[in-house]
Amino acid sequence: MSNCDRRQLFILGISSKIHQCLCYKYESNTRRYYQGLRFFKHHLFRICLIILFLFYILVYYHHYSCLTVHSNLSSQSTIRIMYVVRTVSKYYSTRLIYALETWIPLVHENVFFVSDTLLPNVTQTHIIPTEITCGLS
Repeated sequence: MSNCDRRQLFILGISSKIHQCLCYKYESNTRRYYQGLRFFKHHLFRICLIILFLFYILVYYHHYSCLTVHSNLSSQSTIRIMYVVRTVSKYYSTRLIYALETWIPLVHENVFFVSDTLLPNVTQTHIIPTEITCGLS
């Protein structure tokens, strides 16, 4: 078998030495034993483990930093949301009563009503009286 045929068989993976993880490198028509491939696979595995470990630390740190930011933001927040409801006394029994029963109790301290009359079940500090009717008459 010629040297060229052996190279072709080695490249095709038919050589029995492939199963033993032996690798040969051909330089200027001479065959030399080369272990670089086994070292590369082991080295690549270590790099992958290190990258996975660093990625895990990054994800954990990001998750932890998001949790601490939200807890600090909610306790020291200076943002105040104010809800203003413009209404007319004739809509109290048909529309406003449902709002007073559903979502307004959840944000009761931040709701203010602009109305032509004092509304029952609403404190006077949360009513802004007006003489002009709001909306279509």
